[in-house]
Amino acid sequence: MAIFPPVEVPDNLPHMRLLLIRHGESEKNLTDSFGDRHAGSGLTDNGLRESKHLASLLSAELASFRRSELLLLSSPEPRASRSAEIIGQTLGIDLIVDESLNPIDSGDLSGLTEVEARRAHPDLMHKKDLYRAGRLNGFDLSYPHGEAVAAFQNRVVTGFLDIIRGHDAHVTIVVGHQSTITALLSHYRSQTEGGAFYYYYSLAPCSITALDLDAEGSGRIVDINRSTTTVNQPTMPPLDSTPNQISCPLKLLAYQAFAFCRILKAKCYVLWLRTMFHSIGSHVFIYPHIFFKDPHKIRIGDECIVRRGVTLNGRSKGTVGISLGTGVTIRESCYLDAYEGKIVLDDYCGIGHRCIIGGHGGLYVGKYSLIGGMTYIIPSNHVFTEPTMPFMLQGESRRGIRIGANVWIGAGCIILDGVDIGDNSVIGAGSLVSNSIPSGVVAFGSPAKVRRQL
Repeated sequence: MAIFPPVEVPDNLPHMRLLLIRHGESEKNLTDSFGDRHAGSGLTDNGLRESKHLASLLSAELASFRRSELLLLSSPEPRASRSAEIIGQTLGIDLIVDESLNPIDSGDLSGLTEVEARRAHPDLMHKKDLYRAGRLNGFDLSYPHGEAVAAFQNRVVTGFLDIIRGHDAHVTIVVGHQSTITALLSHYRSQTEGGAFYYYYSLAPCSITALDLDAEGSGRIVDINRSTTTVNQPTMPPLDSTPNQISCPLKLLAYQAFAFCRILKAKCYVLWLRTMFHSIGSHVFIYPHIFFKDPHKIRIGDECIVRRGVTLNGRSKGTVGISLGTGVTIRESCYLDAYEGKIVLDDYCGIGHRCIIGGHGGLYVGKYSLIGGMTYIIPSNHVFTEPTMPFMLQGESRRGIRIGANVWIGAGCIILDGVDIGDNSVIGAGSLVSNSIPSGVVAFGSPAKVRRQL
């Protein structure tokens, strides 16, 4: 984990309510892209309307405060500064713009969409997925030719504290970006809960997150991501209110103890499985309890997740019957049986719940492929050439199935023996795939047919 020196807290900080407001909808939000350090992104027409509506709400809620008791801060980025200007004009207060509140510099990812970033930097985006899911400390993230998250948080928090030092404001409003607000939230949450952890927050445009800061520089969260884009929103709790999330310390302590016991149980379960399985990588999470047979022929790579009710049967003529690559996720109640063949799920595959997958004639699923829930993939077929003989006595054909990299198979599909699905293809939900599908196409139907190119 990345280590960064703790931020020094000035001695003369006031007691205040801190309002963290994400800017209104911007052009960047519509393209779902990472912030471009070379080109500012302005507000859309909808973002302007959201900002004006938010400003009117704040005007009503802060009517009891004098202008001298309010402090308004923003980054110079147009999408944040424009929202802040609208709020400042409505409240009649000046705006302080500071570069320390700029969003994180995403380096080589700047200007890329999520899809483009996954193609150009798959390892980094996998880390971001783990971070967004709460499975990775954000301090472990660093953008190539950009900022490391730890350095970014230090820049934001230090700059923020320098600005408010000496101001006798009762309410400070920071209009910023999701990354900026997350940096401040993680700083104060880590102070309250202890430890050094960088949390993930998904914040809506023009949402309000409220904290109470004391003179010692500690903060407690009052409200998170309260939407202001709909009518009849409840007002913020008063300054002396107690937040719901810490109103009962005993309940919080009991929940934390329960969560700790569950994690400890899962880790002990994995340690027990290591004594029987062919191999189990690091950072693996296997939910108690799964069902398994011939575990000495099951290999599980790093960072895999195997959820409750999964059955793994490694019976095979080879040394390994089931092989899971790095970062594979298998959802609840899936059934994987090598059937004397082999199942290979390459890195970062995702298997939906209640899938039935066989390895009779051999099954290979390429990297980053997704298999929708309740899908049947069976690389074998019964022979039925003699209609007068029972089919079950005529044997089987086993040609095998190959599914390429970055393939998305929708829920409820059936993939028959001998099929080869090319890379970067999509199979529609409920399809029966009896013939091979080329790369880069969308196919669906019963039987599945190519409908268009990607």
